[in-house]
Amino acid sequence: MKSMKSYFYWLVVLILLFLCSCTAKSENSDDSQHTQPADEFERAPDFDLDPETLSSLEIYPLRSGSSWIYDYLGFDADREVLWRVVDTVVDAKIIDGYYVAELERKIELLEGNPPTGFIFQPEEGAKWFLIDGSQVYEIDLSLDIDLSQAWLALDTTFPGRDQGWYPDPQMRQAFPQSMFGYRYASDAYKDQVPGDKTYTCYNIVTEVENGKQEATFCEALGYYYFEYNNYGEASGYRMELRGFSLQ
Repeated sequence: MKSMKSYFYWLVVLILLFLCSCTAKSENSDDSQHTQPADEFERAPDFDLDPETLSSLEIYPLRSGSSWIYDYLGFDADREVLWRVVDTVVDAKIIDGYYVAELERKIELLEGNPPTGFIFQPEEGAKWFLIDGSQVYEIDLSLDIDLSQAWLALDTTFPGRDQGWYPDPQMRQAFPQSMFGYRYASDAYKDQVPGDKTYTCYNIVTEVENGKQEATFCEALGYYYFEYNNYGEASGYRMELRGFSLQ
């Protein structure tokens, strides 16, 4: 009799253990549906790109999965406001023979209380960048691709002051004599940014009315620093790289 009771006792224990195991597996399975794996993004293929475009992709790694994290400080005479900005390349494809990457920006308010319409708040949302050889354009995908009408954000040959460019397409076409809107790069220099690696970097300057926009760009990394100061009103923004993950 004791043997039978012992048998049923251990049978019940085994059944309960089996049910607990099934429940745990089920819960883990549900959790995994809401957890993004570390390798969510795979390095985008290089497709059939010309060598100059491939070189630009090595200089500015706009590949699917690359991500940059910044601290963004907007300020005016009355306040300073701090945001966390995360830029991530969420898609890359070939359109009309061009390499096009979608960069999505997310922002998080960390400190301060910006008023409605605060002009130095970072913009959230998606932008599309097209690489044509050494030139990186910001484009509007709702329109036909016309690079003569596109914003020329960067030239990966980093031309100096005497050979710079106008990002604004209207100013490029008019060949204006004004320096406003004119963009150029400094000579290359070595710098150590987050981590222990040394990069080849450039200071990129854009002359604007009542101020100057400056950025630091490092090859094989991307933008490290942005700054804009409106000298007439003591206002502007600063954005500095705090972390990154590149594909």
